[in-house]
Amino acid sequence: LFGGGMDQETTSIHTTLQSAEETAAELLRARTHAKEADKRRQETREALAALRREERLRSPTGPPLQQKAYVLRPTGVFVRHEREALEELLRADLERSERAVEAAREQVKATTRALAAKGGVDSVSPGLLNALLGLTDGAKKTDA
Repeated sequence: LFGGGMDQETTSIHTTLQSAEETAAELLRARTHAKEADKRRQETREALAALRREERLRSPTGPPLQQKAYVLRPTGVFVRHEREALEELLRADLERSERAVEAAREQVKATTRALAAKGGVDSVSPGLLNALLGLTDGAKKTDA
């Protein structure tokens, strides 16, 4: 009599845990993407600041700045650009990076809310996320 009810309850728990684990894995991917986007944004900010700093620190009596400068593109290739074009390119990259960071943060928030709704927690710390993804079946089989 009780076997059918327990099997349904066990199946329901298993399905719920599996769904929560999939959402946790999605959250982990979203956090990683957010970190990568933020790192790219910071690198672009630094490149733009270095370009501006070089212009600002140049001595008026010293040699003129070269009209072209090199930049390392995300593909890992150095590309030579006119200084003005390079500054425009970096500004455009920065704007794209800002949008990517914002989108990644929104994805993290949405996935965190989805996971919280499945597990009844208000926030998901890295420790809880790692614990959820590291769950294993601890049931030991005994020989009869």
